[in-house]
Amino acid sequence: MKKIFWNIAFIIFILSGLNCFSQEITKENFQKAGNKIFSDYKEKIIKVQMDINKFPDKSDSLANAKDIITNEMKNNYKELAVKYASISSGLELLYSLRLKFTKDSLINILNSLPIELKESAYGKSLLKHTQNEQIKEGGKIYDFKTIDTNGNDFYLSKIKNNRILLVCGGLECMGENGRKALKEINKSSLKNNLSVVVYVFAKNIDDLKFTKNKYNLNCILISDFLNEHSCIKTIYGVQTTPTCFFINEDKTVLLKTEGLDFNKINNLIQYK
Repeated sequence: MKKIFWNIAFIIFILSGLNCFSQEITKENFQKAGNKIFSDYKEKIIKVQMDINKFPDKSDSLANAKDIITNEMKNNYKELAVKYASISSGLELLYSLRLKFTKDSLINILNSLPIELKESAYGKSLLKHTQNEQIKEGGKIYDFKTIDTNGNDFYLSKIKNNRILLVCGGLECMGENGRKALKEINKSSLKNNLSVVVYVFAKNIDDLKFTKNKYNLNCILISDFLNEHSCIKTIYGVQTTPTCFFINEDKTVLLKTEGLDFNKINNLIQYK
């Protein structure tokens, strides 16, 4: 009897200890955990890079080690997003990683959330993502209302008898060389039956006009000013920017690529 008592007491002690040491689901703990994931990743990557510099003959195997470390970091962020999905910061992270999860997994997580998060902007956008097929090569475009820099309504369907290069965000990320390539594509667009359209993650029309002037672009700049909650995210499936879509005259997507892949895009431009 005494042995049973002590066994039960020991189990209670262990369970109590687990509860004491488990992290509460708070914004502060979320930030701490996220910072630790990144700092651990940075420390490991720096060490591998130092080894590459020190042992250049082992660069291939060490490059593989970098890939393993990066994948580990991505998985850690996925686990963090799931664990903290019940707070706004965690739900926002989950939304940014939505393409890394199956839709069934996302639906299960959404169903477990408190009503205020389900009805939040990120909750609604995540639900919209799960309810729609994201646009892929071979599929048709999704037509949606945007505004151009002149303040006029703009729809992709308004472009008739022309192919479209739709560039989603990333004007800063693509760098000077990328913007130069984009301008070259636009410069020859008339003779190539091509319309270059850039979707900008802008706050308002003034922000949209500022972007056009900042980069001195003569192509069509548009936005719906919904940013993270635009159908560019939920239906077109854009997360990495720029993401580019090359669209045929019949509004079929011939190419979807992360980054401005000039060679692939140019091959399609030349093929008439």
